[in-house]
Amino acid sequence: MKQKIASDLKNAFGSGNELSCYKKIAKELHITIPSDLDNRALTVCLHNLIAESVDARAKEFLKTLNFIKNTVYDHYIADPNELIR
Repeated sequence: MKQKIASDLKNAFGSGNELSCYKKIAKELHITIPSDLDNRALTVCLHNLIAESVDARAKEFLKTLNFIKNTVYDHYIADPNELIR
């Protein structure tokens, strides 16, 4: 599943890592990226900061990211045997 999400993220945003995608959009939106957090906390922090932004690019980013995740989840819910392989 992680490979599928990474592939879709790379196609949409140029990076297969969710945190890298968050960092990229944060830089574009001039959002300060905290340096004192571990990767998991930083992902959550950047998600919240981007969600608070009024910029249309932030809304589009989150909408696209959500769509990618939901599409992958739906794919594996429809065919869970693929996860077992």
